Formats: sequence, C-alpha cells, structure tokens
Amino acid sequence: MISFFRNFTSKAEDLTLEGFLDLTHSQQVADIASKLSQLEGEEYSRLKRKLPAITWQSHFEVGASRSNENAQPNGLFIMDFDHINQGPLFSVFDFYNNILTKIKDTEWADRIYVAHQTPSCDGLRLVIASLPKYKSIEENQKAFADAIQMKYDEACHDLARLSFVVPHTYFYFINNQVFNYEEVNNFKDSIGAGVPAHRPSAAKTAGKEGEQAGGGEEKRREEILNAKFRGASYRAIVNALVAKIGGVPQKGERNVRLFYVARKLRYIVDFDAERLALILPDFGLSQEEVNQVAQSAVKGSRTSKIPYDLWKIIEQEAGISDNSSDEEDSEEETTDIPPMPPVFDELTKIAPASFKKPVIFALLPILGTLCSKLRATYIDGAMHSPSFMTVIEAPQASGKSFTRNLVNLCLRPVFDKDKEALIKEHEYAKLLRKLKNAKEQPEEPQCIVRGIPATVSIAKLLKRLDNADGLHLFSFVEEIDTMTKSNAAGAWSQKSDIYRNAFDNSVFGQDYMSDNSYSANLEVYYNLLMCGTPNAVSRFFKDPEDGLVSRVIFTSLEDQFACKLPVWRKLTAKQTDRLTKICCDLEKTFCINDNGDVVNTTEIDISYVKKDINKWLEKQRLIALRSDDKARDIFRRRSAVIGFRAAMISAALCKMLNKKNSEKLTTKFALFVADNILNMQLDRYGQELGDLSVKHTKKARATSLYDAIPDTFTRSELLNLLMLEGKKTAPKFIICNWVKNGLIEKCPNNTYKKLRK
Repeated sequence: MISFFRNFTSKAEDLTLEGFLDLTHSQQVADIASKLSQLEGEEYSRLKRKLPAITWQSHFEVGASRSNENAQPNGLFIMDFDHINQGPLFSVFDFYNNILTKIKDTEWADRIYVAHQTPSCDGLRLVIASLPKYKSIEENQKAFADAIQMKYDEACHDLARLSFVVPHTYFYFINNQVFNYEEVNNFKDSIGAGVPAHRPSAAKTAGKEGEQAGGGEEKRREEILNAKFRGASYRAIVNALVAKIGGVPQKGERNVRLFYVARKLRYIVDFDAERLALILPDFGLSQEEVNQVAQSAVKGSRTSKIPYDLWKIIEQEAGISDNSSDEEDSEEETTDIPPMPPVFDELTKIAPASFKKPVIFALLPILGTLCSKLRATYIDGAMHSPSFMTVIEAPQASGKSFTRNLVNLCLRPVFDKDKEALIKEHEYAKLLRKLKNAKEQPEEPQCIVRGIPATVSIAKLLKRLDNADGLHLFSFVEEIDTMTKSNAAGAWSQKSDIYRNAFDNSVFGQDYMSDNSYSANLEVYYNLLMCGTPNAVSRFFKDPEDGLVSRVIFTSLEDQFACKLPVWRKLTAKQTDRLTKICCDLEKTFCINDNGDVVNTTEIDISYVKKDINKWLEKQRLIALRSDDKARDIFRRRSAVIGFRAAMISAALCKMLNKKNSEKLTTKFALFVADNILNMQLDRYGQELGDLSVKHTKKARATSLYDAIPDTFTRSELLNLLMLEGKKTAPKFIICNWVKNGLIEKCPNNTYKKLRK
C-alpha cells in the first residue's frame, strides 16, 4: 500500500490508481510544474511544497500525520538522481535508459515500478521493489547504486520521505501493479524497457469502466510491442530508435523528434496510423497529439524500401544480416505531389524527398520576380500580380542553403542587369564627388536594381521601387534573425506595413521635407524568400493577428537530426542550359526586353482555374462553418489567392514551352499550393488566431462540431459539446450560421435538426 498527502502539512490518504491518475492529470499540478521550471532557490522550494506528495516507501493509516514513527514499510524504495542534464548524458530519459541497460542481466532486472522526471526536470526518480536479502532501504539503495555505478541522493532513505507529484507527461514508465504491491510476486513483465508508457485513454474517468477501457488499450499496446518484426521485437526497435535520436527530446523539439520517429516506424506497421500511435513513445505529449503525428506520418511520401538506418537497427536487434537491404534508400518516391509545371518539375526531381515541397514554395517568389509584369483577373474581378513571400523553416544545419542555389540559378538574368546598374550608380557617385562644388550637377541615372538586401532602409527601398517602374524587387534572406535585428530599432511597424502592402500591391509612401530622405507614394511590388530556425521565425512573426502571417507561405524542412547527408542529384549541362534559357526568356517577356525597356503588363487568361478555386474555397468554408473554425476561414481566403497566383506562373511557363494538358496541370498545381499553404498556416497559427484549444493539423479534424452533434439536438447539447472541445463561441452564433447556410433547421420544443449528413 502507498499513501499520499494533498500538501506538505495535510494528513495521509490511501493512494489508488484512480487517485494517482487524478493527481498527475490535475491542472493544479501542471500549472505549478510549469512555474517551477522558471524558478530556483528559495522561490522554487516554497512553490514545490504546494504540490501533492507521495510516500512511495511506506503506507500510513488514513488521517495519520506524516512521521517515521507512523510509517509502515511497504517493501518499495526510491532512488533519486540529481543534476542529470548538467552531466555528460543527453537527457534524463537517456540516463534512465542507461540504467535499464546496466541492470538488464542483474538481480535488479524487472524490479523498477515507476520512473519519472523530478519537478526540476533535471533529475530522475525511480520506485523499485526491494530485494529480501537486503534488510533496509539504505542497503537496497546502496546495492542498486553499486550495480549501476552511479551516484544517488543518499538522503532519501527515511520511510516518511515525500516524493512530490509531477504531471503525467513527466513519467517514463508506470506499472499499475505498484498500487496493489502486496499482491504482486512476479515482476517479470514490469519493466517497459524504456518505452515511455501512454496513459490509458480513459485516464480521467473514474470507476471500473474507465479502468477497463484504458486497460484494453494498454493490453493491445503491450501485445504489439512484444510482437516481433523480422526477429526483433517492436519494443526493442522503438527503444533503439529513440536512443539513436538522443533519448527523450526537450520541450520545443518533441513534436519534430516524434514525427521523425513516426516516419521511420510507419514502415513496419503497414502504414497503419492507429497501430503506429500505439507503439510510438509520447515524449510528454498528449495522446491526441501522438495520434495526430501518426496520422500525418503515414500519409507522407515514402520509399519502396525500409529506411536504411531503421533496417540496420532491426538487423542489430534481431542478429540478422541481409545484404540485399544494405543500400541507400531509393530516391523513387511515391508522393502526394502532383505533376509539376516546367522548371518546378526539373528542380523537384533532383531534390531529396523531404526537400521537394520546400523547393516548390521557394521557387514561387523567385519565378514570380521573373514574371513581374504578368497579370490575371481573380474571382472577385481584381487584377493580381505574381507576388509571394516564402519562409523556409528548419533547425540549424538542416540544408536550408539549397535556396541559395535556386536563387543563383534562376535569377541570374536579374542579377546580371543589377551589376550593370550598380556600376552606373558607382560611376555617378564618383562624378558627383568630383563636381560637388560645380554650379551644374550631373543628372542622376534612373537605374533599376531589383535584388536588394532585406535590411534595406525604407528610403532606399522606396527609391528602388520608384526606379523599378512596377517591376518586383527581390530579397533573399538566409537568416531571418538578420531582419529581426535590423527592425528592432523602431522601423518594424513600417516594414510590416510594406510587407503586407507587397502582397496586395497596394500603395505605401512617405513625405519628408528633408532632401536627405526619399519621398514617394508607390505601389509595392516586392517578393521575399526567407530562411530561419523555428525560434528565429517565431521572433520575426511575433504577432499572428497583424495580418502578415496569412500572406506568407510557411514551409518546413524535416528535421535532419541523425540522418545521413541528403544527396541532391546534379543537373546535367543540358538541363542547366535549358533552365537558364527559360529564366532569361521569362525576364525578357515579363520584365525587361532586349532593348533594356520595361515591358508592358501581359494579362493571361486562367479562367478555367477560377472555377476549381471557387469550389475549393466553398469546401473550406463549410469545414470552417461546421467546426466553428475561425482561423481556417481567415487563412483559406489568402491561401486561395496564393494558389491562383501560382497558377499564373504555371500557365505562363506552359504557354511559353507549348506544354500539353496545361490547363489540367495548372489547375492541379493551384489546388496543391492552396491546400498546402492553408495546412501550414493552420499548423503554425491556427490555435492562436482562432482562439482554439485544439491544435490544427495538416488535415481537417476527423470529427467536426457538426459531425459530432446528434442529428437532432438542443442548444444545451451544443453548449456541452463546445465545452468539451474547449471552444468559447456562444452556441447562438453557431446555430445562426448553420441555419443561414442551410445546415440545420429549427424544430418544435427548442430543438434543431441537421439537414446534411
């Protein structure tokens, strides 16, 4: 038996499994734990005492005061290990796995019942079944420490020692039999071999029904983990893969690391999302988040063979060798990427699988700059230009530099003209200095320079825009932090306005009396391609409600942690020459002709795309309406615009190269771009912008509000569902929207009936 205390000074209560789950899932514990991570010293100690606490080493009569005299030994003992993250090991979880490895063939094997991080997140606590031959807690602790050759906190030997409760996300392993310890004689199956256990899906429900529901899921999970794949147990494969990535990741990188693990493991579960979710470690994420990661992973691009690094793990764990598999992953991918327009097609084919989509979205502002004077009429009758802003997000050293190669390859005709213009400006500056005291000053040349640094001053930017005569300027930013620092001096509000205006090609200007500045009111044509780490991108786009994030294409590179260096195929000399010619022809047709004159605008007819874009918008509108998803409703509009603009570039390329089936290809390309941009924007900012409690994922939720509500329902039933979903919208507004859009009708007795299934 085990006891717990609701706070540092309260009386003893019996600890059951249900009570334990209530404690570890309580909001109070989660809130305190979150604050503790930011405190130290006396403030940390004072706040920690507000946590409930467990006496793992003893049991007390209900209502008894906590003291060694009242404590009744229960045969368990604890081991505390402190300051782990400051040592040579990667993480607390790695430290835990190291212990499991060391005790594997010792008398301590299979005797650990509980393993979790301490409140500081810097220590490990184990609850272990004592060995009868050792007569005290101290003797058991010393014997265990000798077996693993590690230092431990020797002060944790008194029976009444408290272990403060931590959130369920801090637990690496929990054997539920610990709460019925007196009935347990066989510990053979107690240890989870380092796999962080998912809490039962019914963890928050009281009573035997909830316990049985959770037990069924746990039982199935154990069956799968104990099963074998080509001679290696799934449990061993998962553990080895987790160890390969350095153990349990820290907050801020858990989702990315879990997605990496999921993309590997999907190959050995038949791409079954449900089965994958059962064997995935949770890394402290909720079961819903784990399920979402599994769903995303199985639907991504795949090779025809098991990934090389995963196969090597299987070989090692099973003790087998298969030379036929000892080769690199096939680059022939079956992906969700449709046939691409020219240029996009050639450059995605040479990219590794995880780089293909980033290549597509990086090319949009690049080719948009080459098609600057291209125009098309949108659904609402407004004229659009190929204006884009793309952000490539990835951790350090993940291969973001591929963007530099794309820029240099495609924008060579622009940069060549820029060099000539900059030489003229330099010569003018020299002449001006020479004749600075002359009565007649030389006339300043109106040079077009389109490639500009993102740190450009507002006055210089306006001058460049004025001279460019409606052509798009272009900035390539290899580290977005450069822009953040340059905007920190107070210019951010103006720069943010410029970026928003650049998407809409609306007017921005300033009017100063000083001759040292530049006064103008101009339509802004300005494309940007930016790269940065996740934290740097978040620092730059710090306000999701300022309207800028809905105008930006966000795309992420898969984490390359512990991956082999991605290999790009080389373009042949013939391919390079062909691409260079296409880019030069675009520049001559839609920017500056052979005579050096800026060309007139060219309107292209892509009315065939508008019909499908309109259908897509309506589909997303209904999803947003049924789910009360305000963020989706906001993002769908501009995602559709970006998809339409991508279609402009596709249509221009197809027409220039006499591509067959160009209308079908262009339409599919437009919808592909719109879909991906919407999903990426929702993934990043859906929760913040829509004030939702459930994070959006790449797919619409399987069950929307409309789908979840009964066919006939009352307002109170809708309110209950909203509360369960964590939504704050008043039911009357949802009902009003559903009635207005023909989704429901009002019936007698204040009930409502669904009209669509």
